[in-house]
Amino acid sequence: MILMAITAYCEATDVQVVNSQRSYTTGTKPTLAQVEEMCINGYREINGRLAALGYTVPIPTTATEGYKMLKTINAYFGAGQAELSVVGGEDRGVVLLKEYERRMKLIESGQ
Repeated sequence: MILMAITAYCEATDVQVVNSQRSYTTGTKPTLAQVEEMCINGYREINGRLAALGYTVPIPTTATEGYKMLKTINAYFGAGQAELSVVGGEDRGVVLLKEYERRMKLIESGQ
């Protein structure tokens, strides 16, 4: 298992919270490792967008409320990507990624 505390704001279990119709294991599509990689990709994108706004990244776990918010945002990214990788999951994936984008735009607009 990838050590998510260093490389993402969320873990695959957080992805399951926002996308409760799925669970991820070594035998699922996508696999647990693939979902963790999707979380890492989301973390990189989030940090890039935050850095462009002038934030110091990564956001530390000591920034409790901000970190919790980013955990959820990162989970929406991971869930959206996971759904897009499943045949028939495209519509749900788009919905989850729209929620990710909506939450990022709130940060970018200063709300």
